[in-house]
Amino acid sequence: MSARGRSTKAEMAEFRRLVRHTADEVRDGGTVTLRQLYYALTVRGILEKTEPEYKRLAALTSAMRKDGYLPYSWLEDGTRFVYARAIYESAEAALRDLATRYAVSPWPEAGRGVGARRT
Repeated sequence: MSARGRSTKAEMAEFRRLVRHTADEVRDGGTVTLRQLYYALTVRGILEKTEPEYKRLAALTSAMRKDGYLPYSWLEDGTRFVYARAIYESAEAALRDLATRYAVSPWPEAGRGVGARRT
């Protein structure tokens, strides 16, 4: 980091290179999670083990993926779920989809859920 507290363009380019190199090394042909990459970078002394540094890495890897410098396939994100409303061409198409997923509860009088008691 420069004396003004912010990284220079050259320092950022080197940091991005180190992140990419470390991700490629750790993934070993597979994928790597952000947390694995973070710990690999802290062990190598590239990042400090702090929450701001973790967030910095998350933002940086996101930007690196968007600009094509870090392949999307390298980072695994198993914690993010996408919730989206299904969109149908017609009411009939929506009903056909519903029919494939519809099931009658085998315990209608059980209320909200079925549990087991230990005796």
